[in-house]
Amino acid sequence: MSKKTWLADIECYPNFFFLGIKDYKGKVIFSYEISPAIDQREELYKALTEFDGYFVTFNGEWYDNVVLNYILKDFERLRYLPILEFLAKVKEFSNAVIDDDFERIKYYRWFKNQYISVDLFLYWSKNLRISKKISLKSLGIQLGHPEVQELPYEHMSYLSLSEMEQVKRYNLVNDLGILELLFNKMKPDIGLRHFISTEYGLKCWSMDAPKISSEILLSDFCKSSSRELNDVRKYRFHPYAGKIGDLFDNKLFKYKHPLLQKVYEEILNSRRDFNKTFAFVSGRTELNISLGIGGIHSNFENKIFTVKDGEIYLSSDVASLYPTNIINHGICRFTEVLEKYSNIKIERLEAKKLKQKQKDTFLKLILNSFSGLIDNEYSWLYYPEGALKLRILGQLQMLKALDECIEKGYRVLALNTDSIDVIIDKNQEQEYYDVISKVEKQYNLVFEHEEIEKTIYSNINNYIQLSKSGKVKKKGFYKHGDDIPLGDSVNEQVVPKALELYFIKNIPIEESIMNPDKYGFHIYDYCKSNKIAKNYDVIYENRKIQNLNRYYFSKSRPYLFKVKKEKSTYEHVNVGEGVELFNKYEEKSWKDYGINYSHYISKARKIINEVQTEQIQLRLW
Repeated sequence: MSKKTWLADIECYPNFFFLGIKDYKGKVIFSYEISPAIDQREELYKALTEFDGYFVTFNGEWYDNVVLNYILKDFERLRYLPILEFLAKVKEFSNAVIDDDFERIKYYRWFKNQYISVDLFLYWSKNLRISKKISLKSLGIQLGHPEVQELPYEHMSYLSLSEMEQVKRYNLVNDLGILELLFNKMKPDIGLRHFISTEYGLKCWSMDAPKISSEILLSDFCKSSSRELNDVRKYRFHPYAGKIGDLFDNKLFKYKHPLLQKVYEEILNSRRDFNKTFAFVSGRTELNISLGIGGIHSNFENKIFTVKDGEIYLSSDVASLYPTNIINHGICRFTEVLEKYSNIKIERLEAKKLKQKQKDTFLKLILNSFSGLIDNEYSWLYYPEGALKLRILGQLQMLKALDECIEKGYRVLALNTDSIDVIIDKNQEQEYYDVISKVEKQYNLVFEHEEIEKTIYSNINNYIQLSKSGKVKKKGFYKHGDDIPLGDSVNEQVVPKALELYFIKNIPIEESIMNPDKYGFHIYDYCKSNKIAKNYDVIYENRKIQNLNRYYFSKSRPYLFKVKKEKSTYEHVNVGEGVELFNKYEEKSWKDYGINYSHYISKARKIINEVQTEQIQLRLW
């Protein structure tokens, strides 16, 4: 990215328009204002029509850029309007963008500029953006921005000159500050899009992974099949309504265990809404297994798995389960696309071998996105019967691995969409590999094996696992730091950090939580954030504060309350626990922070007690 990079954000009020910019490489901050006090219309127009670098925003493709495009496209009409009339026109259009008035804004959404738009918000797929309620403010908390501030004034407010100054500071310090942190964090994702744009000609600067995969495959498909790109985009297909057993040869799977035979028959006679939970007990194996469109997994809570002398604990994962089954079973509506997909898998292995990191990452992106595309009713690749077949095949293969292990008398601890965990006698290790190899050959799969020291399960979605090699794998609320994907909660990170030290290194919870300096904790590790719905007022120290707040627990500080608007009943945000607001970072001694360590100790201790009370000690077997 040799061109200039501008980080940008706009504010739009009935009597105030502001564009804040930070030159990323030059570290220079500047702005363009249009208000009763300052009129920089001409400067704004000149800057944006001449700039040909990277224009980085958060949600710019759906808001900031659209409003700016309106100003640029209609500038000759807007240029000589009185200031307040100009601002009223821009605000009216901004409201249309917020309200998603398609007919009003459609001509401006795809207006072409000289600059390259990079919208970091669109790097998350639509479903993730919605489900995680991703916002720049929440990401700022995750990234440790020193200040947590919401927009000071509602967007329909008429601002005084002093209020305009506050909004400008909010834009330049908070929004651009967080945007810079996010840009730094997402550099690998941005670099990947630069690689794809340069090497493959796809202008994907503001695309999520599924969109990139879809566009690459679409372009190749249209070339190889002589179809029109826009015609293919419009392809739509209906959900599959037939039986699962009609999707593949039911002789593909033969189970020895009577219960698995019965379950298999039930699956074959079911439809896409199939789901089943059943108890499976055989020898030393006790599992509660859930099957369904989402995958297979064993259900349990609060267990610790370790081994005694003479035993070995192995976790065996299928490498690239879905891509492999897609190719093996021809799970694609179009033969040309399937051929391309198969070639991509071969190309990826070669790129990996040659250590071509970006190419490897790009090809992996296509391989992994495909299963979601064939299950997306709005995708031209939608293939509901194929998606159903893909999900069921993987589950049946894992049940087959279970079947083979049970026949040998192994203790199966857990079953997942693409993995099986077992405990065997050490002298059975090669026999176990041979058993799994039999499944590999039967279904053309590759399993990868890892020896495990111990696993602590709160449940199947929340666990911490230590391998013999020293690698620690965390899932769910045991994750912390860089293990947590962008957009997920980072509340009270001291708890998972202390749990890891306890379960992996036997360091007491009280020891680590009460000695943050010794164990490298940060004050943010003790912090929690809360976004209270807008139909509530948030009260702290008898005054109304913003709805998004970062704080830590402190015995000497007041409670945080919320009050439903037009009501008078105070509700505790954290029942019976005082908090210290930490919306502005302040460096103090640990003593001066006044942290209520017992809150965090209690929370960690509760998890430990739940696990240890109901754990299965393998020495009892």
